[in-house]
Amino acid sequence: MCLRMKQKLSIVLTVLFVLFLLFFNIGNVAMAADIVKSAYNRIDRYSWCGLHIYSLAVKGNYTSDGSKIKSFNETYCLPSFGRLSMWSCKNESSSWTYKGTYTGVCEASAYFYLYIGFETAIKLGVYLQDGWESITAVAVY
Repeated sequence: MCLRMKQKLSIVLTVLFVLFLLFFNIGNVAMAADIVKSAYNRIDRYSWCGLHIYSLAVKGNYTSDGSKIKSFNETYCLPSFGRLSMWSCKNESSSWTYKGTYTGVCEASAYFYLYIGFETAIKLGVYLQDGWESITAVAVY
């Protein structure tokens, strides 16, 4: 056989072997790698005149093998504010509230407030408006 024929034969045999492994999956060997996915959701709040005041988003990362969720990773509470907003937030938290085989729910919450006053040892000021926001995101394999 000439060298060219041997190269073509080896390529054909390699391709057939790979196809055999993919389609017949001998011994339940997992061919797919674990995939890291994210569940994400966001809520925006606007003033009566349409200015963006603040947003609260939740992001939860999880690992899937294509048929089910294998592990639940970190969650993030992502507050943000409009350009002209005087709002602040505190007590931010996020966590997975439900961990199932095929679905999961992550939740984030934060306390937003509009405070006008002086920041001293004794806070002199007034809370003009405040609110507790909570948001959830659903993870599906």
